[in-house]
Formats: sequence, structure tokens, C-alpha cells
Amino acid sequence: MKMIKSLTSLLLFPLVFFFMLVTTEASGQKMAKPSVAIPDNLNKIFTNSCTPCHTDKGGMMSRSKLNFNDWTQYSLEKQREKATAIYSDLEKAKMPPKNARETRPGIIPTNEQIGLIKKWVDSLKTNDKK
Repeated sequence: MKMIKSLTSLLLFPLVFFFMLVTTEASGQKMAKPSVAIPDNLNKIFTNSCTPCHTDKGGMMSRSKLNFNDWTQYSLEKQREKATAIYSDLEKAKMPPKNARETRPGIIPTNEQIGLIKKWVDSLKTNDKK
């Protein structure tokens, strides 16, 4: 009898976990993904320089590369990749694009702002090693 109770206990936990997983997926709820929010000081930079194009209101091509509306839905790994690409494109002056830079020079991040983004990118990479 004790053996039956032990076996029942051993089998019950995985079954309950599986049931919870299946019902969560079936109801359309998403399992929480570990991710980090963009710090406020950087969010101000991105709002000025990036979000006119890289949000739900931007163009299809821009949104397909990066959509700040989806940032918290990205896994931490994907956030690291996107943040690294953001920094790289800013440092190489690929973003904002040339035509936007010419027509709206106020959207070009300063070297100091790009440096803050670099520190943020580095901190995201450091979080991986913890």
C-alpha cells in the first residue's frame, strides 16, 4: 500500500505540471519569459531617435527588424541581440537612416547617448554570466 502511495505521488506532480502547461497554452496565456525593461534614460533616447519608425506605427520593414512595442515580449537572449544591433547601427551611423538624419537632425543621438547605450548593452551581456 505504501508503495502504491509513493508511486501515485511520483506520478501526480508531473501530471499536474503537464495539465497546467497544456491549459495555459490552450487558454492563450503565455508563459512568462525572462526579459528586462528598457531603462527610462535610454527609453527617452529611443523615443526621440527610434520609435517613430520602430513601433507598431512605423513602417513594415522597420517593425520587422525591431519593434519597441514588443520589447518586453522578447526573451532576454533576443533583447541582448537586438540591443547589440541597436548599438552597432548607431555607432556606425547606419541608424537613424541618412534621409531621416538630413531632414530631422534632432533625432541623431549624441556620442554621450550612444555611450550610455553601450553601457546598457554591456550590462545585458553581463547578466548572462550571473
